[in-house]
Amino acid sequence: MVIAKMFRKFMPTRELQVFHDLNGWRTYYIEWMLFLGLVAFPLGLAFALPTFIAEQRWGLILFDLVVVIFIAAVLIFRKRVPFIKTFFLLLYGLILTFLVFLGPSHTRPAWLVLAVVSAAFLFGMRAAFVTTAVNTLILMALFLWAAPYRPEWQAAQADTLGKWVMFCGNLALISLMAGLPVGFLLNRMNVLLIREQKLGRKRAEESQALQEINRRLEEEIRQRNLAEAEKTRLERELVQAQKMEAIGTLAGGIAHDFNNILAAIIGYSELALSDPDADAKTKSKMAEVLKAGERARALIQQILAFGRKAEIKVEPIDLSGTVAEALKMMRALVPANIHLDADLAPGCRTLSSSTYIHQILLNLANNAIFAMGAEGGALRVTLRRREMSGAEGANLGLSDGSYLKMTISDTGPGMAPDIVARVFEPYFTTKGIGSGTGLGLSVVHGIVKTHGGAVSCASQPGLGTTFDIYLPEIQAAVLSLSASERKASVSGTESILHVDDEETISDVTRQMLQKLGYAVVSTTSSIEALNVFAEAPERFDLVITDMTMPDLTGDRLAQKIIAIRPDIPVILCTGHSDHVSAEDVSRLGIRQFLMKPYDLAQLSEALRQALDEAGNSKTE
Repeated sequence: MVIAKMFRKFMPTRELQVFHDLNGWRTYYIEWMLFLGLVAFPLGLAFALPTFIAEQRWGLILFDLVVVIFIAAVLIFRKRVPFIKTFFLLLYGLILTFLVFLGPSHTRPAWLVLAVVSAAFLFGMRAAFVTTAVNTLILMALFLWAAPYRPEWQAAQADTLGKWVMFCGNLALISLMAGLPVGFLLNRMNVLLIREQKLGRKRAEESQALQEINRRLEEEIRQRNLAEAEKTRLERELVQAQKMEAIGTLAGGIAHDFNNILAAIIGYSELALSDPDADAKTKSKMAEVLKAGERARALIQQILAFGRKAEIKVEPIDLSGTVAEALKMMRALVPANIHLDADLAPGCRTLSSSTYIHQILLNLANNAIFAMGAEGGALRVTLRRREMSGAEGANLGLSDGSYLKMTISDTGPGMAPDIVARVFEPYFTTKGIGSGTGLGLSVVHGIVKTHGGAVSCASQPGLGTTFDIYLPEIQAAVLSLSASERKASVSGTESILHVDDEETISDVTRQMLQKLGYAVVSTTSSIEALNVFAEAPERFDLVITDMTMPDLTGDRLAQKIIAIRPDIPVILCTGHSDHVSAEDVSRLGIRQFLMKPYDLAQLSEALRQALDEAGNSKTE
């Protein structure tokens, strides 16, 4: 094993394919030559040792040993020595040593040809010429001066000088004939290798450039795909916005006409309820009609808010009643294969709007219905009080205090954890294209956050989904009263001019004003109203006008009336209009802006406020 390891240490083991230039090949060739010399010299010395001893050639024995040691040292320290030059000097030294000590017999001068060939191989054609010239000079010097000192050269001197010169010339010619083709071939190979290296580097640079171009193209394609995806998303958003705008426009148009109808329903219902001749049974029925009208009015407000055609007012509400009312409206949307159940704690109050609560329930219920699909299931809504403190509240981002916990749960297929983590992200949806916008839950999240509350989602595949909504509870809140619970206690005796192109609205408003004690002149034409006022401006204490009328709209009529008498208070009424708001009418000098359908209490409050402000202005 030790000998094998030593053998592998000196033996060249590199593959030929690793060499890309001549120096690699030369080094590999020299390693093999030295390795063969390391093997051949000891073997030759072993066979020649008896002869050397018999002839007492101690110098050759020592020389062989020194050469073996030198070769081994060169192989061991080959990375630290100029390998090619060392080998050539060693080879050249061996040839000259043998030539000097053994003489010119037995064609020993022919070994000098090996020196020329090696010089051509290792250093090129110029080295081959130099080595040939040096060889010739050495041979002539040995011929002339070695005979007196070396008996091996005496026989050579017996020949004439001319023969020796001819011998040296022939040897030089043979050396050049053997070495020059090798040098020429190697020089040509070196040129080809250099060219190949340049081509390889150029190919590598071009390949790198192509890779960079490909990377840029991939990045451009990726950016383009992202841009296309963003464009598609924006187009979907635009379509959705256009749908919302269309819904809003449609809602506005419906609201105007529907509010006029509701104004008549609510007005006549209140008049009927206040009629002393009506029996209790009739009043009970009219109270239900009034409640239905109020629900219809709230529904119109929700539609307008959904279409972004009306602002949502936040006020103290009875959350239990609002949720119950919303669920009653939603039952028509729930398929027959889904059981809707509610368990609501009474007397739960919070600061919100029925519109917001309806949006929350509608979005969550729609998602639950979609998830349960044709298989059906159960949809349950619960409402409980919950005290939050410590880590539980902190995990939800809630401060300590009392909250109302509204839970909406379904028995659908549930969701994986990675989907649960993203349900509140805008535009994230698991529905197919055209089945959802991905905005429903983000809207719910936004509404709850604006209330200072929190929303959480818990779901597991196969176990359904539960949403918990926490809203701050308010204590001892004064809740908004319904129209049937308000008392129209504010009355007056002033003279009022009322104009509305709807005969029903004109009639019911006239009766409501008379019920409050006012003297009323009512007309259905804005032109007629302007003429009546112009004939006797001091006759009237206040003008009530509808906004949308033929010939002369309410705002233009108000401007003309105010131009005639600047101190006259004007109340502008409308079922819905995109072109006028409370701020707009204030700039026009109109005192009050009253939205239809109004009840008796709202009408009386608006009248007294406008008349009192006008009276104060006169006093000042």
